[in-house]
Amino acid sequence: MMYLNQTNGALKIDDLQITPKSLKNEFKKYSYKEYKNGDYTIYSFCDMENGESTLSLMFKNEKLFSINIGVGKKYVFPHYRITNEEKNMLYKRLRLIGGGRSYNWGCVEMSEDSKGGIISISIKYN
Repeated sequence: MMYLNQTNGALKIDDLQITPKSLKNEFKKYSYKEYKNGDYTIYSFCDMENGESTLSLMFKNEKLFSINIGVGKKYVFPHYRITNEEKNMLYKRLRLIGGGRSYNWGCVEMSEDSKGGIISISIKYN
């Protein structure tokens, strides 16, 4: 189960504890795919919550910048196209974690790239 602490922005999902002050080296013991783009590094966790969710942590230099949460490998949706079912699933999760608003530590919102066919919940930290 996923839990977002709305007071401080900490996210708990499976055995991951993520806070706005998390640094890259805190996640070295976990299994993830790593991608780099300039000053940014992305750690992608493909099998969270028994396949219900994917999770991407984006770091700028060493500091956590944002988190993206998508539907997991348990679900098969077409590539490069956002379906109503996928969108509804993510909006339901967004409501469950108290998203769709700004906080003193950052914001939680839906992120949609209609050209790329990608939709996710985005948690951005100040």
